[in-house]
Amino acid sequence: MSDYRMLDWSKHIKTELPRAKLKIVTNGDFLNTNNFYEFLNAGVDIFYISKHAKTLKKPCRELLDSLDKNIFKKHILVQDFYSDYYEKQKMFTNRGGSIGLDEGNNKKAPVNCSYATYPVINTYGDLIFVDH
Repeated sequence: MSDYRMLDWSKHIKTELPRAKLKIVTNGDFLNTNNFYEFLNAGVDIFYISKHAKTLKKPCRELLDSLDKNIFKKHILVQDFYSDYYEKQKMFTNRGGSIGLDEGNNKKAPVNCSYATYPVINTYGDLIFVDH
């Protein structure tokens, strides 16, 4: 979301492909109340927020706290990787390679790689291949 062109791209995609479901995957650093509604109005369907720190940045937290529960349920999915790894210990993915999957570790190897199931396109238009 740090790229200023993202909003225009979202509008363009929704105009050209009106039945497409637009999903923005973000760590929430640049997500706030203003741009959330701008992106919704541009046609974005869901924000997939991957939480990698103990707390999200303040503007994102304020947005999430202010949302009506129905809007939240329809447009927001928070994947709390931080709590899962550091507190709950139920992580099933090793995307960054930071989890030791040796005999003494209670974490399991990836069951399903959602990063390969859904294509990731960077700001240069390159399709990213994630190798585990």
